[in-house]
Amino acid sequence: MNPTGAVDSRLSQEKVRSVYNGMARIYDLWGANMEGRARKRGIELAGVQDGECVLDVATGTGLILAEISRSNPHGLNAGIDISAGMLAKAH
Repeated sequence: MNPTGAVDSRLSQEKVRSVYNGMARIYDLWGANMEGRARKRGIELAGVQDGECVLDVATGTGLILAEISRSNPHGLNAGIDISAGMLAKAH
């Protein structure tokens, strides 16, 4: 806690990277069960049209980017992530 009594919930980049590297091997299964509907709705709201350029920030294992790429085959689809473990599993 800091002097005001508030809890500092920030994590260092290295800690975030470590957590997601550790989750990489199970993330797709977890994501399908926990985020499937939200991921689908997010893609709908984005309204990506074929031929557009898409950058998926914090792409993880690329679940969203894979879906976007199927509906945007003539566009440029790219993803970035802090976790090498997640990127290694990207589709």
